[in-house]
Amino acid sequence: MRKAGNRSYRLYDVVIYRMRDIPPVLRVCMMVVLLTATHLRVSAQMQIRMDSTTMSLGSKNVMYLSVALPYDSIAGPDMSQVTESIPQWRTLDEGRWKRISSTTWQRDLSFAIYDTGRFVLPILAVYGDKGLAADTLLGHQLQLQVRYAGDAGAAAEIREIYERQWSLLHALKYLAVIIGVVLLIVAVWKVVKRYTSSEPELAAEKVIPEEPAHVIALRELQRLEEQRLWEGDAYKEHQTRLSMITRRYLQRRYGIPAPESTTSEIIRQLRPLGLRSEQTSRVTELLQLADMVKYAKAVPPTESHRQLLADARRFVTETQLDPSLHIGEEE
Repeated sequence: MRKAGNRSYRLYDVVIYRMRDIPPVLRVCMMVVLLTATHLRVSAQMQIRMDSTTMSLGSKNVMYLSVALPYDSIAGPDMSQVTESIPQWRTLDEGRWKRISSTTWQRDLSFAIYDTGRFVLPILAVYGDKGLAADTLLGHQLQLQVRYAGDAGAAAEIREIYERQWSLLHALKYLAVIIGVVLLIVAVWKVVKRYTSSEPELAAEKVIPEEPAHVIALRELQRLEEQRLWEGDAYKEHQTRLSMITRRYLQRRYGIPAPESTTSEIIRQLRPLGLRSEQTSRVTELLQLADMVKYAKAVPPTESHRQLLADARRFVTETQLDPSLHIGEEE
């Protein structure tokens, strides 16, 4: 037996020595509880899974968060770090933590991504409370592949190359086309000659100047808001018309061929105009959402229609020309 005055023994020797006085059954129970608590503490982790790691552009996906520990409450994660890492991320429904058993918490979160490519979801953290103790649980990284809607990778049918065989029928078709073009030119020439041979005095017509670009755009936006197409099933028509009103305003105001340009081309042409970053962001979000609704069949929330309509009106108001420039034309 060790002497009481000997202090060179280690701490766990003392623990083992003291446990000799405890009955064997109680000693075994204490060891099991200690090992179980240690295992739960080490294995505490948030599990993350998704409906699919490959999704279509603008389609809905669901992320499932699960914590299997007996906490009193669960908080988090902070989704702002996801939007900072993936700006194209849109949270459709944040969901709420639900206790599905005595030791399991679960939260379902739906989202969409409005861009194509491969994205890496950052590590998310949640916070669990149990009495006076609090834990931070970390998830794991996930990769998402976003593609265009439809089977873009399907291979087209490969056909054999053959040489066209000319025949009299082909020659007659081309000859008929040439004759038709000649007759059309002759008819146009006769009409022009007929109306230009005499030069009657034409009464002077009053030239009505075109309205300023912002006046036209604000009137069209007011008319679109009064129709409230987003309240029914015509939200796609609403977004298409809102995008076209904005494009026509950009063409009249800045001379950009916006109605015939893609969204990316319009954004590139806006950069040298000296617009503020928030103004460019409003136009970008408005045009991109219209593209998602039109091509990716996205269904945006109802409030987004009113917000984008207000953003378009604000952009037109902030970027209009000085009204004094149109006084001479109106007189």
